[in-house]
This record gives sequence, C-alpha cells and structure tokens, in this order.
Amino acid sequence: MTTILFDDKARKNSQAKNSVSAFLDQVAILEAKHDMPAIIFQDGASGAYYIKCSLLASDAARLCDLNAKLDVKSSESYRANRQLFLKHVTYQRMESDAAKGREFNDIIVEYNAEYDPGTPLKVWGGQHRIRAITGA
Repeated sequence: MTTILFDDKARKNSQAKNSVSAFLDQVAILEAKHDMPAIIFQDGASGAYYIKCSLLASDAARLCDLNAKLDVKSSESYRANRQLFLKHVTYQRMESDAAKGREFNDIIVEYNAEYDPGTPLKVWGGQHRIRAITGA
C-alpha cells in the first residue's frame, strides 16, 4: 500500500486523500514499486489538489481517455482535447520516438471514473503524447 502524504503547502483534505487512494487502487504507479509515497500538492491559484506520478506506457495507453468532456452531463459538451495533428512532422517524430521507448512527461490527466470508467484518466494536456504512446 502506497503512503499518501500532503505537501507542506497543501491544506489537508480528506476528500482529496480519498480520491488519491481510489486512484492508487486502480492505477499502478511506478513510485509504489520503489516504496515512494504519493505526495498531494495544492495549486496556489485554484486550490486544486494533484499528485505527480509515473505510469508504464502500457497502463497509460489502456487507461487514458482522449475524449474528456468539460461538461459530462451534456451530450454536446465541448471536448477538452482539440484536433490531433497526426500528419504533422513533429507528431510523426514523436510517434517514432514512442516506438523506440522514449519517455514522455508533462501529461495532465484527471482521475474521473464517473463516466467511461474503463478509461478513468481524462487527458487535459498531452493528447498527442498519449496518442503516440498508444500507437507504440
């Protein structure tokens, strides 16, 4: 079981801790493999809670949702992720790098199992990276 800690600048919050615990029950993070704690941070401007962690590419490909919606109750909701540019040379290089085992960082996801629970990691940033990882 992974230890969950709050950063010194994060206000302790049981709901945030429960959300992280639910996430850790479903998603194997590499930090747990090395007995490292999950640290909950809090954004100074928005107050949002988050953790930083690493996933295997195979888990990210299986669990990430590129069709995350800003309003899940509306069938016409604006998608958070815009058009993917799969023919762009930068993306093609990224796809080639992913196939060679390149490590990708700075992918922003929200753990949300309320809709489409099979893919609970809703991608808010890094959709091209996730697509390249999935293709690899």
